[in-house]
Amino acid sequence: DYDSNGGNGNGIVDDADWAQAVLADTVDMNTINASHYIGKDVELHITFTESGVDPMTLFASTTDTVMGGIYYNKDDATKRGIEPVREVQFGNAVFHRPLSYAETLLKDAVKFSANIPSSSNRYTSTSTYNGIQYAKFEMVDAADYGVIKLTKPRPALDVCFNMYTDNTNTDGSYIWNLPIGKTLSESNAYYYNVFVNEKNTPPEDDTAKQFNFTKLANILKQSSNTITTDTIGLIGSYFAQSTGKLAYETSPTTGWLLAPKVQFWSASNKKSLEDNYSSTTQKLRKVNTVAFFAPGSTWDKPYNTPLFVSCVRAK
Repeated sequence: DYDSNGGNGNGIVDDADWAQAVLADTVDMNTINASHYIGKDVELHITFTESGVDPMTLFASTTDTVMGGIYYNKDDATKRGIEPVREVQFGNAVFHRPLSYAETLLKDAVKFSANIPSSSNRYTSTSTYNGIQYAKFEMVDAADYGVIKLTKPRPALDVCFNMYTDNTNTDGSYIWNLPIGKTLSESNAYYYNVFVNEKNTPPEDDTAKQFNFTKLANILKQSSNTITTDTIGLIGSYFAQSTGKLAYETSPTTGWLLAPKVQFWSASNKKSLEDNYSSTTQKLRKVNTVAFFAPGSTWDKPYNTPLFVSCVRAK
């Protein structure tokens, strides 16, 4: 009902619809939602009517035919739980959930690529949400900051280019790419795709035929905290401070990270040189970062800031 009656009418229950239910007091912060199940296992008890056959208990995490899951123990590739929705589609773009810390270390043992940058390297970090440690990556190795040339390693980009073992299309382009944070119309201030020569090719937008934003459409009007009718996407936790009702750290319908100021890298690079906040006179181009909440919110961060990575592919 919340989707079809005044919602975005996209045929699925997403966070825009959940937000309406919250504001209508149909559900609240104590209502069990998708995030409650992240990291948990599924246990199935089977009993038999035949005499002499003992009951069985199956766990999804240890059943080979059950695919997916989020791996949370860096020392044990058999430890997995229910994951956030792995791929979320908006328009022509499909976004991949951030990787866990354990997945960057277990790599191909848990069906990702052996070449994913490890989150234990000096250019990475972690943050914990909903009990899961998620990996954060610098744009360029910290040892290189102050150097304008985008030399390897490039952790954020390399995550996308090496997401899975088979990560190339038939034409040689990469399947997963680093999203764009700025449009061509903003090219006076930004290189909208600084990795274009490295063959970073995010999908084009449905209408404008420009690269698709990482940031998603607003779902609330800031002035009135009301739902807009043409919105898609994730709850704007940015508004939690004003409504007191939408203070979700993770999405109630997908399990994605939503905490205020959770930022993801984009491939858009500010053209001007900025101070790198060190005692030296070195300059550093800042990279545009984006969030899955708040109207038009973007930031410009130094290359050596560990942030989340959500890679994007064409649908």
